[in-house]
Amino acid sequence: MTRPEILRRAATRRPCPPVLAVLLAAGILAAAPAAAAPFKPKSCVECHADVKQEAGRRHAHAPFAKGDCEGCHQRHGIIGQLVLKMQGNQLCFECHKELEPVMEQPVRHAPLKDPGCVGCHDPHGSGEPALLAGKGAESCYACHDRGPFTRQRVHKPVRDGDCAACHEPHAGTVAGLLKAEPDALCLGCHTDAKKLARAHPGVPGQLSACVSCHDPHSSDADKLVHAIQHQPVVDGDCASCHVEAADGTLDLAGESGALCLACHDVDEHAVPHAPAADADCLACHAPHGSSHPGMLTRDQTAVCLECHEAAAFTRPVRHQALADGACSDCHQPHGGARTSLLAQGEAELCLGCHDGVLSGTDGVFTHAPAVKQDCSRCHDPHSAAQAGLLTAPAGDLCLDCHRNVRLEIAQEHSHDVAATGRCLTCHEPHESPVAGLLTAPGPELCAGCHGDLQQPPAGGSLHA
Repeated sequence: MTRPEILRRAATRRPCPPVLAVLLAAGILAAAPAAAAPFKPKSCVECHADVKQEAGRRHAHAPFAKGDCEGCHQRHGIIGQLVLKMQGNQLCFECHKELEPVMEQPVRHAPLKDPGCVGCHDPHGSGEPALLAGKGAESCYACHDRGPFTRQRVHKPVRDGDCAACHEPHAGTVAGLLKAEPDALCLGCHTDAKKLARAHPGVPGQLSACVSCHDPHSSDADKLVHAIQHQPVVDGDCASCHVEAADGTLDLAGESGALCLACHDVDEHAVPHAPAADADCLACHAPHGSSHPGMLTRDQTAVCLECHEAAAFTRPVRHQALADGACSDCHQPHGGARTSLLAQGEAELCLGCHDGVLSGTDGVFTHAPAVKQDCSRCHDPHSAAQAGLLTAPAGDLCLDCHRNVRLEIAQEHSHDVAATGRCLTCHEPHESPVAGLLTAPGPELCAGCHGDLQQPPAGGSLHA
């Protein structure tokens, strides 16, 4: 068809009916992509429904109660990772600026370091004032043993759950996070001087050292008196140790160590405990009374760790005596004849409790360190990272001595349990009736893992 004919036909073509035009337009629109609906943001609690109820609690954290999650958290979109805007206490200090300089005080509450503010405070809200994790003293008992606070007679602030009546919650300048020096703190409530004088007959001058006779938390005795009293205190014989000074206060009648030794005999020892050798009795003992046996100033473990580096005693697996706070089960407190102030020889001491470790039966095979009674060759006496108080993982420990095995397992084909350091899968650590300290006779031992090799294959037989 020529170009003139095409133009002539186009000029004479009938127009498209209106209905058809409408239908065509609708089809074109339907084929086009639909316009995107406006974006509707979701609140955090629509996904994090588990915290929705917490927002309505009493004393909820202010940003959380207002739905201002981004006051503390960054948006995470579809990644699903919850990220704080800052790490640790610094996030809290962004709002609680008044607390930041307080944290520079020399005595700081231990949770502030680890895990931080959230150690005591719920970041969303617990239903308790100050976002505390528990009601009143309950939040304190999460770390502090209840025992010393729940004896028969309880100091009123403790009974009321008001630890903050005497203690700073975050940091302070006085030991024990006390709000003031102990005597000043006591006399802040016990203000009636005449009543105090009547309660302490025979004590001249200004009363002092309240907590040396009274337990500040609780006691099984009247007037919160310590359970264990120094005999001169019981007798009211202050003059056996004290003289009245010119200002009416009491002074010691001599050097404290000399005063103690005038009544208490402490023998000389080949290996003396340093405080005893220096006659520094008050380094460990309270002079008037104590709630701890031996009139110790604190429980045994706490007293010992005043001088001894804590790291060796605080690893995850602890010796039971240490966990029980019974250092004197193994060590002489004043001095002894053996190194480390041990009360007995090492093996004798260990086997006094662990009496089932060595049978003493003839014909058994005994591990060389056990024969030599050298328990500390493999075990730490206080604490360790490994089960059984082992000083290293069992495989490493064994290979320190059994160097020939180290060469064997370096071969291309080695027994898996040996190569992976699982020596105790096959060997007893102390003694065994089987040579090589095996846990069972050879065939029986191997069959414990390789039992399938004892079953004949279908249509076959086993090697004789």
